[in-house]
Amino acid sequence: MELTNNNETRSKNKELFEDIMSGLSDKLINNFGLKETGSKYTFKGKGVRKEVVFNHHTDKWSGGLIISPAYDIKYDVLENWFSKFSFRSKSDQRTSYSFGFVGEMIGYNINYFFRLDEDNQSAINKFHEEVLSCTEYVFTNYGTLPSAYKNRIEPILNEELELPINGFDWAMIDLTLCKIVNPSNYSRLKEIILDRISFLNKREEPNVAYYYDKIDDILRYLESLSTTDLENHKIIDSIYPSWQEWQISKHKK
Repeated sequence: MELTNNNETRSKNKELFEDIMSGLSDKLINNFGLKETGSKYTFKGKGVRKEVVFNHHTDKWSGGLIISPAYDIKYDVLENWFSKFSFRSKSDQRTSYSFGFVGEMIGYNINYFFRLDEDNQSAINKFHEEVLSCTEYVFTNYGTLPSAYKNRIEPILNEELELPINGFDWAMIDLTLCKIVNPSNYSRLKEIILDRISFLNKREEPNVAYYYDKIDDILRYLESLSTTDLENHKIIDSIYPSWQEWQISKHKK
């Protein structure tokens, strides 16, 4: 039977969340240079943003607190140039990330559960330990472009990493990263990625479908840009119709 998420339960879970985060907050700030903004911890440098976000809510069945951390890094140099072609709004693109993780992707938990009527200290200790381990992993292995290349692109080239089964932006991020860090492998990576994009298009993956007949123009533009051009690129309005306009035009044909 579903429990009522009354104000008292939510208030207690708010206090519990703040208590759980109190010790962890100092470590995230001192160890990783993050700045706290509510339940988000962020580092912003020139052209880079690193974040740990603690999504949390009250479980409607038990009344317990569920915390779901996410870890991400955004590099402007890998993404801003694509704004010219993106169907997403400028605000969506500003808040996007180049590399994003939840705990399960690196051998830990996605969700952490805490009950109001129990001693949570053991669970809190484990939560702190795993969050710090995940943060260290993501910020170390993707915290610079060369390290991101080593941990993302090299496994693709060595056929050790399965490519995504949806989306399109990841393909442009990967190609841009390779173009900057190791351009000698760009053509090979491009072949691998285009093969995947073709496969996804045949499966009618909607994000790929929007871009599929524009790929030549997109890649021609990317390949025309120097690293300096990429570094200086700002988010701009798209030259293509919005997703909604594209969908309408499809149905009219």
